[in-house]
Amino acid sequence: MWNEFFANLDWQRASAVAIVMILLILVPIAIFNKYQTKTMEAAR
Repeated sequence: MWNEFFANLDWQRASAVAIVMILLILVPIAIFNKYQTKTMEAAR
């Protein structure tokens, strides 16, 4: 990642990789949150 940003100055690829990494974190969190909300509603 460091090389893409600063050594190669390939900002397009570095930003695409950063977006993919963010999605790899956010998608499982969103899925877990949706599952957790269903579980909490069913327990009421």
